[in-house]
Amino acid sequence: MVQQPISIVGAGIAGLTLGRCLLKRGIQTIIYDKAPSPDRHGYGVTLHPQSYSHLLKVLGLDEHDFRKRVAVDAGSGGTGQLDKSSLIHGADITPSSFRAHRGRLEQLLAEDLNVQWDCELAMIDEDEDGLALCFKDGWRVPTKLIVGADGSHSNVRQSLLPNEVLEVLPYVVFNGKRSVGDDLFREVYAPALGTSNVIEHRMKDVVLQVSVNDKSDKYEEQSISWIYFRPARGVSDVLYKPTRSNRAAQDIPEELFQELSSLENLTPIFAEVFCKKNMQEDRILHWLMRTGLANPKDLQNMAQKAVFFIGDSVHAEPIIGGYGANSAIEDGLKLAEQIAHGLDGIEAWYGTRHPVWQQEVEKSWKVIAETHGGQKALL
Repeated sequence: MVQQPISIVGAGIAGLTLGRCLLKRGIQTIIYDKAPSPDRHGYGVTLHPQSYSHLLKVLGLDEHDFRKRVAVDAGSGGTGQLDKSSLIHGADITPSSFRAHRGRLEQLLAEDLNVQWDCELAMIDEDEDGLALCFKDGWRVPTKLIVGADGSHSNVRQSLLPNEVLEVLPYVVFNGKRSVGDDLFREVYAPALGTSNVIEHRMKDVVLQVSVNDKSDKYEEQSISWIYFRPARGVSDVLYKPTRSNRAAQDIPEELFQELSSLENLTPIFAEVFCKKNMQEDRILHWLMRTGLANPKDLQNMAQKAVFFIGDSVHAEPIIGGYGANSAIEDGLKLAEQIAHGLDGIEAWYGTRHPVWQQEVEKSWKVIAETHGGQKALL
């Protein structure tokens, strides 16, 4: 049993789930995150019961109360409902699948946890006394056990496994976030969404998505997101930039709006969302479809040094088509159980989880292909 607090890097869903599950077992943690505050992630994620049902026991909530706490439309009495008929690929959607507000989910998970914000990891040092987290502000924290839960851009992984690189899938993806006046939402959005909080439409190789981020009767404006998603169209595709820097995610080319203006016969909700004039005030990001899976031998070597990985830091799934939030919950639940039983079995834990991660990554590729009707990128 680990006596001193476990160091978790990353206060996302994976790290917070792990911390909350360990707390339930009487094991203390300190969670470090580079974000300046927890006020982030104001968007929806899809949760499936096979992932969150075991988390309910840890939180002391039933499904009804859980959904009331975190559903994207909880403020208007909703429970995050999804209608698979509104989705292009809805095979995995069950009556208990729902759309959760990621920020509220993370706030719920973080209750009673020791989370240190504004702590960006620079590297992990190792000497005769053991491991130490070295932060960019010069702070050095000796520790006996480290869990990297800091996402696909994991500083823990980059520090210790620099040769583990992510692949960028050949797809063009842009995401926008918008505040919509309540009257416009009731007139245009609500009729199209119906009972669902996500609606999708495919036109040849292009997929359009509109989703609810946060909806409440108390708001004068409702928060929505949109996605424009298609395969890359050859090496000359000006919208496909797999090597762009992270800072360049907000550099939106005029060619995107030109391409959107060519879309015809859109239903009212998609015509309203993907109108260039309406998009001018949106916060738009260019997403890269990153994917990757750490080598099992590397993970075993790290485990011998008491360094472990969960979530996107070890098995990055594409931001569309993947099961990132659900995998993060499952990783946190299962690693907490293993730590509680002792670290001697961690190699067997990795041996069990790695094939699951491999299946999830491969399944995400299949979902993406099916979402686009089997049309592949022209590269």
